[in-house]
Amino acid sequence: MKNRTHRNSDSGALRISRRVNLAMDVVEQVREQVADGRPADASLQAIFRKHREYGSRDRKLYANMVFSCFRWLGWLKGLAPVQVCAMAQMLEAGETSELLTALAEAAGFQAVPMAPLSLEQKARETGQMLGRELSVEALLPAGVLEHIPVPEGRRISFIGSMQTRPPVWLRFADADTADRFSTGGAVIHPRLSEAAALPENFNRELLNTPEGRKAEVQDLSSQCVGLIAGPKRGERWWDVCAGAGGKALHLAALTEGLADILASDLRETSLNRLAGRAERTGMRGLRTAVLDGRRDSPGLGGFDGVIVDAPCSGIGTWARNPDARWRFAPDMISRSAEVQKQILRNAARHLRPGGVLVYAVCTCTREETETVTSGFLSEHSGFEPADFTHPLTGAPCPGACMIWPEAGPCNGMFIAKFQKLGDQG
Repeated sequence: MKNRTHRNSDSGALRISRRVNLAMDVVEQVREQVADGRPADASLQAIFRKHREYGSRDRKLYANMVFSCFRWLGWLKGLAPVQVCAMAQMLEAGETSELLTALAEAAGFQAVPMAPLSLEQKARETGQMLGRELSVEALLPAGVLEHIPVPEGRRISFIGSMQTRPPVWLRFADADTADRFSTGGAVIHPRLSEAAALPENFNRELLNTPEGRKAEVQDLSSQCVGLIAGPKRGERWWDVCAGAGGKALHLAALTEGLADILASDLRETSLNRLAGRAERTGMRGLRTAVLDGRRDSPGLGGFDGVIVDAPCSGIGTWARNPDARWRFAPDMISRSAEVQKQILRNAARHLRPGGVLVYAVCTCTREETETVTSGFLSEHSGFEPADFTHPLTGAPCPGACMIWPEAGPCNGMFIAKFQKLGDQG
């Protein structure tokens, strides 16, 4: 019996060691590809397609390790790869485990779960273990905070919001459907009754039901764009930079398929995905077109509303895509702002008098938000800010709002609403 127990123990240790080694190999492959400019999620999917033998449990482990490494890389630069992985896992672990212990031992550390600690406590604890002084600000690229108008006293909480992956948000067809899914663990937003967050323990089998298949994956801040736009039945709307069409589908849902909605993008593959999503949910009223939002499009015009979800620096998505912060270059901000101005100018031409223009960017830099919108108004005397109610708080907004990442938690998003002056009848 003793020999059998010893053999089982050896087998367990070998299994854990093999998982650690495989995970380290995946992490290193992804880090190399991110260094070459490829997003981590695309790199992971390519690796998983190549290695069909990886089970769902292993894939989840490898993905978690990859993203945790990028989340904490600002504190861990210069360490050996195994040390980066071990420390990142300790920073997010709530308790010890065989895997965490094995990873820490391989890195020469003592396994210390730090998830319950505050961000400042984590900085002190990690600094003591590494023999270096660490600042909370070092978790983001140098200089980026200079561009972000974080409210007074909220800098630490803003950075902290970047260190936890937000949940997946779903948009359901109606409040009753969303409520039924709450029995499976979905958490309904207290103000948006059709929006629900999926926790780790959510019963995902429910998504294979007829009602579940009609639910749309759409981040909470993205859902706010459609609600602020406020489309009505019978209107004509243009989603200029539609991508895979989450906002266009939301416009169609808000009007019960009784609006004429044009979704355009430079990428035909994205529009093809939108067409597939619309077919799956049976949504009507959607048209697609491959267009460059920066250039005038003859034949378009007279829209009741236009949404410009413009290309941007993407800082608001860094909690969900932590590798993006290490692919960031400061000139992304100014280059994005120029593109945003071009698209807004073009979109403004295609609105009817009294029409609504909604500008949204999943970033929070001053240059891409306040500066772009104030510049637009100074160039376009025929437009004025349109007041609206903040969808997540109910507070009045004088033409614009910033949804910070900790609000959901969700992606950070700036949303502004303008109205074209003239006859609104």
